[in-house]
Amino acid sequence: MKKKDSFSDSLNKLEEILEKLENGEESLESALDLYKKGADIILKCTKELKTAEQKMVDVSSTISFNLLEKEQEPVFFNDAR
Repeated sequence: MKKKDSFSDSLNKLEEILEKLENGEESLESALDLYKKGADIILKCTKELKTAEQKMVDVSSTISFNLLEKEQEPVFFNDAR
C-alpha cells in the first residue's frame, strides 16, 4: 500500500518540480508531465489546507460556544443566615 505524503513532503516535491521546470532542460513532454504533477500536488495541498481551516473553525466555534455557555450559567448564592 502506498504511503500518503505529508503536507511537508508534498511541498518539497512541488519545489523539486519547480526547480526542474525553471531549469529549462526538460523536454516539452517531460515539462508537461511535471506541470501536471505539480498541479495535482497543488490541488491536494489546497484540499488539506481547507480541511485544516475547517477544523480550526470548528474548534474555535466550540470554544466560543463553551465560553458563552459558562457566562450564562445561573449563579447561586448561599442565603443561609
